[in-house]
Amino acid sequence: MKGVLRMKYIIAGVISLTAFLLSGCSIFETNTALLSPPSLPVQKAELKESLTKFIPSDAVQLTPVDSKKTNNIFLSDLDNDGTNEAVIFYKVIDNYSPVHGVILKKQNGWNKIGEIVGSGSTLGKVEFADLTGDGKKEVIIGYGYNEQSDDRGLNVYELFNGPKPAKLLESAYNKFVVNDLNEDGQMDLAIVQLRRNELNKVQLYENKNGKLVKIDELSLDPFINGYENAVAGRISDNRKGILLDASIGAHSAVTFVVAMEKNHLINVFPTSSNPTFKPFSVYSQDKNKDGILEIGLLKEPILDSSKSLSELPYITEYVQLDETNNLVTKSKWFINNDFLYDFRLPDEWPEIKIEQSKDKKYTKFIQPQTGKILFDVYVTKSGKEQLSKWKVLAKQPPYIYLSKTANKTTIQQFHVR
Repeated sequence: MKGVLRMKYIIAGVISLTAFLLSGCSIFETNTALLSPPSLPVQKAELKESLTKFIPSDAVQLTPVDSKKTNNIFLSDLDNDGTNEAVIFYKVIDNYSPVHGVILKKQNGWNKIGEIVGSGSTLGKVEFADLTGDGKKEVIIGYGYNEQSDDRGLNVYELFNGPKPAKLLESAYNKFVVNDLNEDGQMDLAIVQLRRNELNKVQLYENKNGKLVKIDELSLDPFINGYENAVAGRISDNRKGILLDASIGAHSAVTFVVAMEKNHLINVFPTSSNPTFKPFSVYSQDKNKDGILEIGLLKEPILDSSKSLSELPYITEYVQLDETNNLVTKSKWFINNDFLYDFRLPDEWPEIKIEQSKDKKYTKFIQPQTGKILFDVYVTKSGKEQLSKWKVLAKQPPYIYLSKTANKTTIQQFHVR
């Protein structure tokens, strides 16, 4: 069966490679569900000034490469005393220097209460969570060994049960997520490990008497390029799990759906007929904000003529699992990554025909039976087209978004990024 799946991925890669060569690049949708550092409070100037006492002058502060934010100071109440501690990562400007982390607490000014020396030279991802059940948060850090390498290491540090931070766990990783997956009241750590064409597995760790113990492991198909995104949470009304968005071929993708059932990890779609296959990557997320994660799929609209994969104006469908593992559509979107806007198709619209200019500035949504234009969007920088027949949908420098057919409903469904 794995051979069949591998053959499908190879075929998908050949098809996708054609589109890749036509388009000249591979673009993945951004989204994300990663932890990002919160913005600094009012005292940030004081905190920044204090850093000169704890960080060497020849060091540079680090922001996790998996983060979409640029803040490099993390604030979190680590010891559960009602006030935030600050965590800052840095490295000395030296290719061989490891990542360092300092933990600061405000007690008559900011003072260092701990320091971490990491295992790698780049910072991948950072999360804070109480994994041991003592009410205090551990620091979970993903490292890289250099910017060109796919090898990554993960360390978990306990901060407050000794004179200095103690390493609870060290592991190789590709992605990791933190969530109470088995809903027993304590947070679990799921680590994804990948060696292309050799190994692809998810390991689940949980607290046992103050130690992180592996309670389950699930092997997945290793014939993928890599993981683009990983999110954990409720994947249906009655289950929690993990959604792993993987790239295959040139830029095709598939989502591994890992469910938690009776304290075991289950691969919901273990065969070659995984219904989440798509020609390009779409990140899984809780798109409709109902507390249940959705999987992104790409559907072709009705077209007047055939187009290459890279030219197709896809409709992005966000779907959820039902109790019998069927995929149920929750929302449909047209996403224009070239001009940074998203349009949610009204639920009452059935099949839609989409016409788009070659430069993708002008898009029309058409009722195929009648030819009526239900909605249109034109993107410009000049604003010269703002004549009486155009309505302004939004302004987001450097673009102005216009429409001839917008109404109250379609305006509410239109979003710029």
